[in-house]
Amino acid sequence: MDTSATPVADLFGQALELHGSGRFDQALALYVTILLNEPAHVDALNFSVIIHHEHGDNDEADWRMRKALTLLADLPDGKADPRYAAILVNHGNVLEGLRHHLQALALYEEALRLRPHFAEAHFNRGNLLHQFG
Repeated sequence: MDTSATPVADLFGQALELHGSGRFDQALALYVTILLNEPAHVDALNFSVIIHHEHGDNDEADWRMRKALTLLADLPDGKADPRYAAILVNHGNVLEGLRHHLQALALYEEALRLRPHFAEAHFNRGNLLHQFG
């Protein structure tokens, strides 16, 4: 598929559809295409991280997640963006995959400071605390 003339928003929509239907390699290829055209596309970074994490490539996922957090935090009111807390939780999941449990816990707690009723952050934090007593 020639994606050179396709607007980034359309590519991202296609990538999400592919991702949602389990066609991860094709979705990842579109996320990479998006990032080549728009390196600061936080959502493409975040969803590419999810694919890397789900496939056990947590080192790559960690690097990409740190970049997404930095990009979003550098925006005006970036930490107030609801995506920031979601990305913190995703990064916590990646860090758990790398067995950096204390760092993951800190990210879940930071996400909860930003969004106190964020169910996924509560769930992940609780599971991690339960796992290690």
